[in-house]
Amino acid sequence: MSECLSSGRAPSEHALDERSSSDRERKSGLLSAADRCRALRDRWYPKEVRPYQVYTAAVLRSLPADGVLVDSGCGREARWLRNVADSAGRAIGMDFEIARQLEDPKLFLARADAHHPPLADACADVVSTMNTVEHFENPVVVFREFLRLLKPGGRLFVLTVNQSFLPIVAARLLPHRLRQRINAAATDSKPEDTFPVFYRANSVKALARIARETGFDAVRLDYLSNHPEYFMFSPLAYRCWALVERAILRRKLFQGGRHFILAEFRKPA
Repeated sequence: MSECLSSGRAPSEHALDERSSSDRERKSGLLSAADRCRALRDRWYPKEVRPYQVYTAAVLRSLPADGVLVDSGCGREARWLRNVADSAGRAIGMDFEIARQLEDPKLFLARADAHHPPLADACADVVSTMNTVEHFENPVVVFREFLRLLKPGGRLFVLTVNQSFLPIVAARLLPHRLRQRINAAATDSKPEDTFPVFYRANSVKALARIARETGFDAVRLDYLSNHPEYFMFSPLAYRCWALVERAILRRKLFQGGRHFILAEFRKPA
């Protein structure tokens, strides 16, 4: 795998850290607000309909058993890539914050820039990128690089937040450091997991335009609903937004206000 690699760094974002309660909390019977919200999530939002699961299933359907999967913005620990690596012949993760190399002959992690990925032409059957495109300063450059990495007929999968989702609209008005604090409290994540954003490819219209400009064929552009992960600081707030999501955003008329966009693109054969 190392023959494909040289050097670089990349902007990325990490999927929501859906950690379970600590042993101490379980033993004491005390659950945090986030843990109570997770219990509501598990009751109201079956795993198979959550965006990350829908995205994973779509990626794996297009990945040949012996195929090469490149995940851009895989995260420090490459958790998602590690979970799907057994379904690929070879898996390569790129991120500018790689924590350590894993002891797995099928999985290679590279500290790399998505604008300049250190990989050979036509080396991948599938390229995936999740929660990252909002951090691309020049998404057209990145998509051209993704096209270069793919074999003819290969697929690019994108899962990204929708810039028209109301909490995202509100967050864009805030300074970055304040967003870090709020997101850490709202989603039970770490402040350093909230990165600077540009939102230059976070609408269906923008993704379709970038795909055309870079030579991709659009296969799928869908809005996806999600559980209220931005409201996990309060079970009451979580319940209220879940009502909005289930009663309003699930209607086709209001789909443009849903949390996520799932896109699938094909490199022409």
